[in-house]
Amino acid sequence: MKGYKGIVLTLAGIVIMLIVSACATADPYAGKWVGYYEPKANVIYLATIEKKGRAYTVSMQDQHWQGIGKNRSWQTDTQPSATGQVKNGKLYIDHTLDLLYFIVPQEADTLLYINRPGNAVIRFHREREGEIRAFKEKWRTAEEKNGTAVAGKQKQ
Repeated sequence: MKGYKGIVLTLAGIVIMLIVSACATADPYAGKWVGYYEPKANVIYLATIEKKGRAYTVSMQDQHWQGIGKNRSWQTDTQPSATGQVKNGKLYIDHTLDLLYFIVPQEADTLLYINRPGNAVIRFHREREGEIRAFKEKWRTAEEKNGTAVAGKQKQ
């Protein structure tokens, strides 16, 4: 029985070491991300980045309320998936002109999406449980209260 406990403790230690080492070497880009862009505060941006060998697959969408009154609905605009590669510390997803890319700033679990043609910077963080639902409800309530549509147009 004493030998059995030793084996169990040793195996438990190995499993813990594997978990800790896997977390320490986690890819800084891969995962599900949520972003906000100050000029469009009523839009939530979602990015899913998957590592595939040396390349990455990037899927992006933005979500927002559209319309007024009974014609109002939650819209999801999905961008075509793109592939990307890291070079010079940036995950480029536009291979022709290197105009679209993600960078990892100093803050943990944060990405900045740089869209040079649109001069936009969207700050992303790892997705938190219930965050999208809370954002959706916050803006539904705020816009109903203010009588505005998503695009910022006043009710006619």
